[in-house]
Amino acid sequence: MSDTIVLLHGSATGSSSWDAVAGSLVSAGARVFAPDLLGYGRSPAPSGSYGIAEEVAHLVRLLAADHEAAAHFFVDHWNGGAWDWMGKRGRAMVPSLVPKLRLEMTATRSDTATLGWLAESPPPTTILVGERTLLAPRAVARLLAPALAATTVTVSGAGHMIPITHPAAVVDAVRRAMVARNRSQGART
Repeated sequence: MSDTIVLLHGSATGSSSWDAVAGSLVSAGARVFAPDLLGYGRSPAPSGSYGIAEEVAHLVRLLAADHEAAAHFFVDHWNGGAWDWMGKRGRAMVPSLVPKLRLEMTATRSDTATLGWLAESPPPTTILVGERTLLAPRAVARLLAPALAATTVTVSGAGHMIPITHPAAVVDAVRRAMVARNRSQGART
């Protein structure tokens, strides 16, 4: 693996939620970039008028610094649905994130991108759904999969926090995506 894989964390987590996945991918020879999104880890807090455009601009700045030219794979962990998997310590931390979470919810509600727009020219997509994932995230996955011509993989025994609880499933999905892309481009795998 020589491509850069960009790992984007979900809400109420941070780049460290990708540690196990990143470690496996790096061991296999991949370059991995797992940034902290605004308001997490080492990243600055978002502005009071936070919106999706501000998060995108932050990510573009981070990628432009070192990774943009080589970034071919983006892995994103959806926001939400993680309460049971967070554990007591994680749930205790959530109140400190409330301003950021509120800003994310506001930004999401103001995002006017439609599913049709997202489906116009989707990249090859794999959706991992935990067998024990709550109803709402499963419903979203069912809607997104056909719209994005995505492959859906159900991860046995997993809930919503697959990168943390079942990192091998994520690594396997990334490897499969890379092999498929290389085959479609005529490269040897």
